[in-house]
Amino acid sequence: MTDEAKPRVILVGAGYTLTRVANLAIRDGFEVFATKRTPDEIPGVTVKAWDGGEFPFADEAKDAIVIYSVPPSENFQVMAKALHASETATRFVYLSSTSVYGPDWGDDVDESSKTNPKSPAGMKRAATEDLLQLVDTPSVAVRIAGIYGPGRTLKDYIEKGRYKLVNPDKVTNRIHVDDLANIIWLAATHETDTKHWVVNAADGNPQKVGDLIDFLVENYGMKQPDRTTIEAYEAERGPSAAARWRASSRVVPKVATEELGYEFLYPNVFDGYRAILGQK
Repeated sequence: MTDEAKPRVILVGAGYTLTRVANLAIRDGFEVFATKRTPDEIPGVTVKAWDGGEFPFADEAKDAIVIYSVPPSENFQVMAKALHASETATRFVYLSSTSVYGPDWGDDVDESSKTNPKSPAGMKRAATEDLLQLVDTPSVAVRIAGIYGPGRTLKDYIEKGRYKLVNPDKVTNRIHVDDLANIIWLAATHETDTKHWVVNAADGNPQKVGDLIDFLVENYGMKQPDRTTIEAYEAERGPSAAARWRASSRVVPKVATEELGYEFLYPNVFDGYRAILGQK
C-alpha cells in the first residue's frame, strides 16, 4: 500500500495523550500528521508547529480523521479554524472534559446526562462542544476524567510539593492514559450513523481522594500532603482548579463499554498505580 492510499489522521495538539494515539494509528496503517506548539519530532509522524494561525494541514484533512486536543480559548477562533479546515474530514474528535457535567454531588452521570458546568473551564468546554453541532462534519466529544499515567501521578505531585488535599471524601474519576488513548482511537474509528455523539472517558470506578492518598502513603513511604480549605485553595489556584474539588459526580463510561465494547486495561486507579509504580 502506498502512502497516498493510506487513511489519514491529524492530531491537533499532540502531547501526553495524543502521542500514544499516534502509535495506535500507525499500528492500524494510518498516515499520521500532528500539530504542536513547537515542531518536536514524533516517530513516524509528520509534525508541524501551529500557534493558532493558518491551519497547517488543511489539504491533508480531506477524508481524514481529525482529533483536536487544544484547551478552549475565550474567543474560540482556534477551534473555528480547525473546524473550517476539517469541513471535508470524515470525523472530528474533540477531547473535552467531564467538567461539563457540573458539581452535582454523588450523582451518576453517563452520556445521556444533562450538562450543567459551573467552573470557567467547564463552561468553555461545553461551549466548545456546542460548536460541533454547527458544522456538517460528523463529530464525537470525548469527555475525559482525571488523566494519570507514567510521569503524571499524584505521587509525583506530592513529592514535588505541588499537591494539597482539600477534601479527602471527595469522589475522583480517573482514567489511565493508555485506556484513554484506546478509547479515543476507538471513538475516532467506530462506524456509526449518529452524526454528533459523546463518549465518557473514565474507568467507571470512582474512588475517594483520601483513599487514594492513603494508598500512596502506605505503599510508598510518603508523607501525607498538606491540607487546606476550599476557600484558601481557590484563592491560591483560581476558580477552575477549585471547581475540581467541588465536583463529585460519578462518571459512567456507558458508551465506551456498551457501544465500543471496550475492556479497561486498568479498571480502577489502584490497579493503574500498581502498574506504574512497579507493584504487582
